[in-house]
Amino acid sequence: MSVKVSSLVWDNFPHGGSKMLCMLAMADWSNDAGGSIHPSIATLARKMRTSESQARRVLHGLIDEGYVSVVGNEFGGAPGATRLYQICMEAIAAPRTDATPSAHATPSTDAQRRVAPMRETGSTHATQTVSEPLYEPPLVVSLLCKDGTEFQAPADFVKEMVALHPGKNIPDQFMAMRNWLVSNPGKRKTQAGMKRFIGGWLSRQSTKAQTSNVYTADNYRQPVRKLFPGINHAPAPTGTGGEL
Repeated sequence: MSVKVSSLVWDNFPHGGSKMLCMLAMADWSNDAGGSIHPSIATLARKMRTSESQARRVLHGLIDEGYVSVVGNEFGGAPGATRLYQICMEAIAAPRTDATPSAHATPSTDAQRRVAPMRETGSTHATQTVSEPLYEPPLVVSLLCKDGTEFQAPADFVKEMVALHPGKNIPDQFMAMRNWLVSNPGKRKTQAGMKRFIGGWLSRQSTKAQTSNVYTADNYRQPVRKLFPGINHAPAPTGTGGEL
């Protein structure tokens, strides 16, 4: 694993979702020069928590965009032989164009005129507005659809789910959804119906969490019967109502 390459991917790679997962997986196998990467598609799919067809599509997309290149054994070869990949270090060396500038950076004179005009208070010092850091929603796995395609939740939708369900680990819930869809292919949804499925799933999980710790008279009766099998009646705790 190369900490150097992984850090460059986290800091400079402009995409999210499956592409980010694939780049992080490749960086996890690489040396500090971005080379010596030779996973099979099956191994890559397991690390990305997705299907082999989706992993292959994402990897080929990164190759087309110039982030990854094939530097050896391009056409496979003997059984067990895999391609040799190289992360294009030049492509991830430059900072992301959508990165938020540091609050301590000194803007140019032109930038001050564009984004921080002087207030009409007679002061000779321009006031610059400092932007808040951009919130990036967590990475989540894709979900299998009825037609065999993969649904990748948009970042703004994931952000909304995080806000609506603050007590839930959203990436873990997406993993549970994927496992359920793998085990229940007849109940998979269409691309258009997947957001409704996700919202319903998370709402049901929140409801279960709220009701699992409710204390009722029935919760009280069962341990009492085990401790005192010869007693037919025992008073319930105050507020539970009724007798056993």
